[in-house]
Amino acid sequence: MKQTALDILQAFQQSMSNQTSEWMDLMDENITFQGPVDTVEGKEANINLHMEFGKLVRGHELLSITAGETIVSTQVIIKIEAPSGKIIDLDIAEFYTIEGGKIKKMKIYYDPTEYKKEFNL
Repeated sequence: MKQTALDILQAFQQSMSNQTSEWMDLMDENITFQGPVDTVEGKEANINLHMEFGKLVRGHELLSITAGETIVSTQVIIKIEAPSGKIIDLDIAEFYTIEGGKIKKMKIYYDPTEYKKEFNL
């Protein structure tokens, strides 16, 4: 049975949550990531970005998920630890484009004001 876009994203998120490496295999070689603070192209750069950001994550709550044939959108609250030790909540809207069983594009939206302040950006 062919995996749906939702299946791929759920496998990606589960692997990240369990801190296993399978999530890396679900990224397309030419994946792009676009957010309010970073824009990254290519699988290796995306893996590095996710691994560095993952070190900051202290919690994750999925609020909603909507799936189409090739696009999955989510709303999540991600708790991250700033260098000061303060935990901040990022309320993020995520859009994933999935084709051929791989994530080709990630685009996220959130208000980066507190993040930029806490990380001196």
